Amino acid sequence: MKVRLPLMVQDPATSRVKGIKTTETFYAYGDDFYDGPVTERFAVLDLDPDSGDLLPGVKFVPPGDLMAHYDVPRLAQPGRKTSEYDITSPAFKQAAVLSMALRTLFLFERNKDDDDDVIGRRVQWAFEAPQLFLVPRAGTSANAWYERGSHSIQFFSFPSRRDGGQTVHTCLSRDIVSHETTHAILDAIAPDLYDAITPQSLAIHEALADLGAAFMSFESGNVATQVLKETRGEIEDTTAFSSIAEEFGQARDASGRTHYLRNLYNDLALGDMVEERPAPHDLSLVLSGALYSLLVRLYKQVLRPEVAKKY
Repeated sequence: MKVRLPLMVQDPATSRVKGIKTTETFYAYGDDFYDGPVTERFAVLDLDPDSGDLLPGVKFVPPGDLMAHYDVPRLAQPGRKTSEYDITSPAFKQAAVLSMALRTLFLFERNKDDDDDVIGRRVQWAFEAPQLFLVPRAGTSANAWYERGSHSIQFFSFPSRRDGGQTVHTCLSRDIVSHETTHAILDAIAPDLYDAITPQSLAIHEALADLGAAFMSFESGNVATQVLKETRGEIEDTTAFSSIAEEFGQARDASGRTHYLRNLYNDLALGDMVEERPAPHDLSLVLSGALYSLLVRLYKQVLRPEVAKKY
């Protein structure tokens, strides 16, 4: 069965500023899609932001006259064949967070017969349960995290320090959802890293999770087209590829000087870490910066000549 799912292209604020579409479509395959949304690998548990009570899940519409999909409301747009999804609705947040998690998992698993496979096998979660819980509105905080003990990824919402205090939902950030899902996948592959106490070991987790988010941006045709047009085919500068969680970073800085949470395009070295025991997120930039620089070099050697013909 083929299922049509809504997928965030970028953070809502970033999409508006850069003129990128807010959503695109991801087509998933399988016979295990249910109301919630619930699948064999994930289960979305949406909480009321005021009471904390569990909310009803979005309804799954099986295939019929239309392709199988979730019943996500759309905004009325006269004169257009296809209306935009209402990203403010609980149903959209529920379906979109599942979509991004599935898309990230697919990046790592692929099909065993696919030449572009990464690990080429089914990921088994690092806990004794088949499903990873996705909580799109876990509470009020400028945060999101994967937690092995509760078998969950929890996404929080918070008021922006800019834009008149508009609420920022981390579950609507493509980068954040893919980052946290990559944490869960890495925990399944190398569980000892999750229990590490050294900042260097924890930084490996953060760096690879950021790279997972970057690769999800590469996979988006809408993001890739916009970035390559703006940069005339280059990817090394600060763009939607290298900048992680732009809306999140901007919302936390009332001064307006911060444009992202982290930037993978950097030349940081261990000697640049001034603190005696740097935080894992800061330390991760050394590794993610080195790996992103390698990615840029490979791109220039292999893909840039073809891309140059288009941009």
